[in-house]
Parts: sequence; structure tokens; C-alpha cells
Amino acid sequence: MAAKNEVGGSITMDEDVVATIASYLAKSVRGVHSVGIPGLHFALDGKTIFDIGPTKGVQAEVGTKQAALDLDIVIDYGCDIHVVANDLRTQIGGAIQQMAGRDVVEINIGVVGIELPKRDAPKKVSTKRVQ
Repeated sequence: MAAKNEVGGSITMDEDVVATIASYLAKSVRGVHSVGIPGLHFALDGKTIFDIGPTKGVQAEVGTKQAALDLDIVIDYGCDIHVVANDLRTQIGGAIQQMAGRDVVEINIGVVGIELPKRDAPKKVSTKRVQ
């Protein structure tokens, strides 16, 4: 019986593919509120001075065997940033290795914001006198 022939070739991978994998996984890591920088809009007297849309938050460099990422995140208040960063590196690195076949050599994490807990509405104090 003859051996099955393999067809050769290469696979190129767009940086957006790896960035999408990283962004998707990052949103599921405990302590990550969001990925990227929220949009900012400044106006004066109803006229827009400048408008900065939200950033994607993930930049990737992808070679034929390796990848490196820069990731901007907003974290939830009270989280241990080091634990969140380690979880991000573990989950993202493993997924990119499995899905894209690239060794992740580094994931640089920029904490660009913190999501504060919502405060309850102030309680109304009764001004009636009790008799």
C-alpha cells in the first residue's frame, strides 16, 4: 500500500486574526472589565472639539513561528493586577499556540483604566418630625 502524499505549502496569518483571538479570550478572564480604551468625546457649547473613538486594545506582531502582543485593558476595582496579568498570559498564550501554531514570546499588558463599583443612590432622609 502506498504512503499518502502530503501537499506542501505555507500558512500566513494576518495580525488581526491573532489580535481577535487575544481580545476574545481577554474579555472572559476574571478581573478584566474591557479591552481597549473607551471612546472620549469633548464638546464646548454643543460643538465637538475632538472625538476619540474607542481603541481595539490589542496589537499583534505575527511571524511564521512566533507572535508578540500588546494588550490594553480596563480592570475591575479590587482585582489583583498581577493575577489578572498572569491569567491573561496563560490563556491567550495557550490559545494562540493551539489555534494559530505560534509560540507567544511576550504579552505586554497595559492597564489603562479601572472600573469602579457602582454606588447605590443616596438614601433619602425624612425631614418629618416624629411626634
